Amino acid sequence: MINISTTSFFISSCNKILDEKPNLSLAEPNTLKDIQEMLDYAFLMNRSSSSGGEGATDNLYFPDEILEQKKDDQILAYTWRPFYSTNGDWDFIYKTIYVANLALEEVSKIKVKSDNHDGWNNIYGSALFYRAVSYLGGIFTYCKGFDSSTASSELGMPLRLVSDFNFHVDRSSLKESYDQVIKDLLQAIPYLPITPISNFRPSRVAAYGLLARTYLSMRDYNKCLIYSDSCLTLKNDLLDYNTLDVSQLMQFTYDNPEIIFNLGIGTFGPITSAVTDTRVDTTLYSSYEKNDLRKVAFFYPFDPGYIFKGSYSGDFQIILRELQLTKYILCAQNAYQELEK
Repeated sequence: MINISTTSFFISSCNKILDEKPNLSLAEPNTLKDIQEMLDYAFLMNRSSSSGGEGATDNLYFPDEILEQKKDDQILAYTWRPFYSTNGDWDFIYKTIYVANLALEEVSKIKVKSDNHDGWNNIYGSALFYRAVSYLGGIFTYCKGFDSSTASSELGMPLRLVSDFNFHVDRSSLKESYDQVIKDLLQAIPYLPITPISNFRPSRVAAYGLLARTYLSMRDYNKCLIYSDSCLTLKNDLLDYNTLDVSQLMQFTYDNPEIIFNLGIGTFGPITSAVTDTRVDTTLYSSYEKNDLRKVAFFYPFDPGYIFKGSYSGDFQIILRELQLTKYILCAQNAYQELEK
């Protein structure tokens, strides 16, 4: 009897010890403030979106002497060849999704009251938005282009909708992946503010814009036009380049009026390592007219060729994927053109 009691005591004591958090960083977020701060971690939630696609595009290139200095996996990604090392690009997509899922689970445990209504709504809508924008970035990078006749059989993304990383999921179809993005954005819209306190936070305008971009990729031009219009109706400020000193190295600021949502790609891809490593494609540079202010605002001579300096972030992060008003004007224009064919 004594042995049984002693054993029970030690088991109980061990359980208490195991339940204790050795580090405050391991504690679960259980207040709205905790959860919001988790979503406000800009390095992960705003500065680590998928970068693999940029490394495979032709708007930037590496001079030969720079390419020779790159790591093997960077060279392989840049030249469209398979590589099998740890993929930071893929990892960060799912780290962001993990945080979004955790935020959704934790905020659902908190009762909505009159004094926390706005904060609760912002967290819930933002988490859905972050999950959607992360999946869409992954779709654009790792999946085939959308074709309605084959989308149900093409591979999409593994759709993790819970934070438990022990829960196994297989790759969904491409159609299921797009459907999840659309579902999350539509669900987020009524919870998001039209104007956030910072463009580092999601908004209803950003969700409308992302829906337009999603439907453009799906070649659903009617819906692309509808959501482009919804976006531009709520926000239509444009930056007047005539008011800028475009010759400066950093003439844009992160809070300029064209940015709807501040989203940057990660610094782990081949193209994003250093702004002076890459050069702007000569055909792209030559496509700008001589008196086009963008030619001076976006590009800077750096032998051999030109480097890109037109980031709206106000720093030298080489590429940003900000949700900008001009993109949704182009979405609307493309939709009009396709519908007129």
